[in-house]
Amino acid sequence: DAAIWRERGKAFYAQGDYVSALDDFGQALTLNPADSSAQYWLGLAHYRRGNYADAVAAMSAAFKLAPPTPARQYQRGLAFYRAGDFPSAQKDFDAAIAAGLDTANGYYYRGQAQYHQQNYAAAADDFSAAIARAENFTNAFRQRGWAKYRLGEYTAARADFEQARALGAGDAVAYPLGLVAYRMGNYPQAIAEMTAAFEAPAPTAARQSPP
Repeated sequence: DAAIWRERGKAFYAQGDYVSALDDFGQALTLNPADSSAQYWLGLAHYRRGNYADAVAAMSAAFKLAPPTPARQYQRGLAFYRAGDFPSAQKDFDAAIAAGLDTANGYYYRGQAQYHQQNYAAAADDFSAAIARAENFTNAFRQRGWAKYRLGEYTAARADFEQARALGAGDAVAYPLGLVAYRMGNYPQAIAEMTAAFEAPAPTAARQSPP
């Protein structure tokens, strides 16, 4: 019975055994190729394995079998995003939000997709929407800071990076704060912040281009 294979696959997935989950979802689809749920879960398992192109393919096949929920549309958007296909990711996030998805992460990742397409004003708006839904969203403050920096709004960028630091980002925002200080002509602060970035432990150092 295809349903038994599918449900056992979900159990394997829940405990993090994505290889066994893939096997079971594949078996379910062999028995019932029209099982949209097994097809979608196959995509999720591929996503967890880092096989983003396969995840997109499986989820797209599922959507041909049954219309996606907003949450499933968002999940395919994440797969597109991880695969580096930012326009397709944005389309899925747009569709999910238009269909009723109203979560901080939904707006955050749409903002990320916009940012990577250099749509910095739209990205900043989405990061603001994420913050409105999760007021202590550290990454949203940091990413809105980057968007504001790209727009030349250095005072606003500094405020966002400082808020991210206050929320726990620490030296992960030292580098962008240094860049902002440099752009604003505060060279001593720029040197101090960039020095902090260079000296930070590798996991938290942010001496890199913006994400």
